[in-house]
Amino acid sequence: MGELGRSKSMGASPIKVERQGDASSTHYMSYDLGKMFMGYTIKKMERKKKPDGTFAQEEIEEYCYNTKLIAEKFMTPAPVEFEIPGNYTVIDMAMGQTHMIVIARVKITDNNTLTKVFATGLNQYGQLGLGHTENRHCLTEITAFRDMDTIHQVAVGAFHTLFLNATGTAVYSCGRSDYGQLGLSDRVQGAGDFVSTPTQIAFPETTKGQSFVKIVSGGNMSSVIIDNGDCYTWGYNTCAQTGHSCARRGPENSEDILVPTKLRPMRAYGKKQSSFGTTATVLGAACGGQHSLFLVNRYVE
Repeated sequence: MGELGRSKSMGASPIKVERQGDASSTHYMSYDLGKMFMGYTIKKMERKKKPDGTFAQEEIEEYCYNTKLIAEKFMTPAPVEFEIPGNYTVIDMAMGQTHMIVIARVKITDNNTLTKVFATGLNQYGQLGLGHTENRHCLTEITAFRDMDTIHQVAVGAFHTLFLNATGTAVYSCGRSDYGQLGLSDRVQGAGDFVSTPTQIAFPETTKGQSFVKIVSGGNMSSVIIDNGDCYTWGYNTCAQTGHSCARRGPENSEDILVPTKLRPMRAYGKKQSSFGTTATVLGAACGGQHSLFLVNRYVE
């Protein structure tokens, strides 16, 4: 699907693909990374029993994996490809289920560089942030950030992406939105709904004056840590993986957390354990498919 960012150098054949939802049937160039790219078919004769009880030889085709090609092309590390060749220095990257996002400094002159964001891979839900749903097979610039913001950090879920700007003042999201993982709306989205252009997330007034220092994304959930130790989470919450109760809430009667909501880690310790203090700060977070870990600093006031 292009998530390795080097389909051309892997030897995949270029193909024309119809643009999704385009009635004019125009095409864009893609690469064939299907089953035949990883193997070949052989013809052989097979003895089969006929309805009358007799046997006959029939020619069949059998698929065989090319293990040598798989080892060379898929299991051996190799450089990714940028759509436009240049002098790039990667400063951050993240890989999701089937897409990759990279931040790189691009050398313009001897004394001048620009920070740009690039994406490649599956783009069915607009998770590449390119403004459309066409897959990419090499690192392609997310042009939405050219005149909007400088991105310093990225986090990638199964089908969505988070971006944190260099000043720590804004978090953007794009991709699949039907579990609230983008944090852009307090309304439940339809199955398979998505946003294909990076859009800034609105946070509660309590975060004003603070800086976002870390973004983390799980399969279908998201979180951000603020410089004062607060942590906000949102997204898919059927198993309480956001750190919030999975009880249904709000007019939408949803288990999912649709907008950034402050985590309250001290709930786990109970009122009787005063030796742990009454407040806590979140130092780090890691999110999986349906679970999360939070590194918490408990202290006595």
